[in-house]
Amino acid sequence: MREHDPEIEELRAKVHCAVVLERTPPTRKLDRKESAKLSLKYRRGEGGILIVSPPGSAWFADRNDAGAVTHVDIRGPAYKGSLSGGAKSLFRLPPEGPALPRLVVAEASIDALSVAAIENVRADTLYAATRGGMGPGTTAALISASIATCRTSGRS
Repeated sequence: MREHDPEIEELRAKVHCAVVLERTPPTRKLDRKESAKLSLKYRRGEGGILIVSPPGSAWFADRNDAGAVTHVDIRGPAYKGSLSGGAKSLFRLPPEGPALPRLVVAEASIDALSVAAIENVRADTLYAATRGGMGPGTTAALISASIATCRTSGRS
């Protein structure tokens, strides 16, 4: 992919990740009490919290095959970084659950979310992102997701 693809930039400008969060099973609900004007908190169960900052920053969690958070990336208009102490794996949407027969892999988490929004979050699809890194944890997670997808779709 080119660094500044106009089609991708247009898609990023038009699709708000809140749309995906509210439509992806299991859905997340806006926690109005704990949200602020510029920081929206979404919850899914007891531990599934995701914070969205409408001015353009977001936190993306990598998860292992068991659904545990292994790494967190932070992206914004003027900042690109991650929390220390993690091990990169894959950004996954849905973040956990049974193997699904279809796998969509993107480089950036926001691109995976955008495809999910365009497709109306297909229930048969795992949307994943490598986030630009292909270290051992990311490679192992991608291989595992690919094998699970093949087995589930009957193409093993």
